[in-house]
Amino acid sequence: MFRVTNTKNLLGVTIHGDYDDLNDLYDAIYHISTYYYEKQAGYYDRIRNDRPDLEKQMTHEIEIQEARHNCVLGLCYDIRHAYMGDRNYELIPTSFDHEKWFWPDTEPDPETDDADTIRLKNNINRLAKETQYGNLQFSVEIYYPWVLFYIHEFMNCLQDLYDSDFDMTDVQFEFEFYNETYKNDRIHIVKDYGLLMNFTAKLCELLRQTIGKENADLFFQYAEDLSEFSTSTLYPEALCDWYTVLKNKKAAPEVMQSAILFMAYEIFSPE
Repeated sequence: MFRVTNTKNLLGVTIHGDYDDLNDLYDAIYHISTYYYEKQAGYYDRIRNDRPDLEKQMTHEIEIQEARHNCVLGLCYDIRHAYMGDRNYELIPTSFDHEKWFWPDTEPDPETDDADTIRLKNNINRLAKETQYGNLQFSVEIYYPWVLFYIHEFMNCLQDLYDSDFDMTDVQFEFEFYNETYKNDRIHIVKDYGLLMNFTAKLCELLRQTIGKENADLFFQYAEDLSEFSTSTLYPEALCDWYTVLKNKKAAPEVMQSAILFMAYEIFSPE
């Protein structure tokens, strides 16, 4: 299972996982976000067609949805290149602990060992040999301003699916999402929904550990109330530059934590 950790100096978050972990996460983010943003853009497009007087405003709203989607696809891009081996990788030790299996000497002895003991010792030696090189995991770092943006976007993607009758009793939802996106693969939908929910929950829990439960819960409520991202999608990138300057000035950890909280509210400020 993939995991998320803070990077050194709290510059961002590292996403870790093996090939299958990150490949599945990529699919989940890509499929669900594509449905969500295309649905949002379609909503504004229908208004534009019905109300010519609102054409300019609705065109702008459609462009915003496309920009938000492109930002999320940027995360997909990084995750894909991570499991392709173009980012970071590490070998996670999985050496077998012989002592936990009670025998320091695991060579079977036909003279003194019974059949069950011989089989167990053979299994210990086989597992030790198979796991001696560890588990290859890939990883990629994401700056904290973008992490905050993704938390907001995924919370809204997941809420939209829930509100759209995720059990697929809604005819339009079933046509748009179930038939076209997943080709009648109901299990695939459930898997992707669960993966994206798990990923979002891990990011939220890490943020809570980083800035404190009270501050994080206020941010989550703020992000939930503001369903539309109201500032330019270039703004998180600008905050990345500002945040990096703090790190280069060797700011104390508590300063970096306060900066994360500041960025959380700054990104989602409706002003």
